[in-house]
Amino acid sequence: MTQSAPRYALYYAPAADSALWRFGSATLGYDAATGADIDFAVPQGCEELDWSDVTAEPRRYGFHATLKAPFELANGRNEGALRAFAR
Repeated sequence: MTQSAPRYALYYAPAADSALWRFGSATLGYDAATGADIDFAVPQGCEELDWSDVTAEPRRYGFHATLKAPFELANGRNEGALRAFAR
């Protein structure tokens, strides 16, 4: 069995004490920083039961932005260089 190359991804999540984090967590009904289910901020015109279904999948991952989907590093590149670039 051949071993596959490691894959990397770049994500952004706002600080857990920020207004943006609170907004995203309320939108999903889940605070990924604490692992707690929280009350939904259901958008006007939506039913809470429908909103729960709509957000079920993203709730598993918490509020974040995917900046770069999973990828393999190019030949000659290493994790240290990627970390330095991402900071």
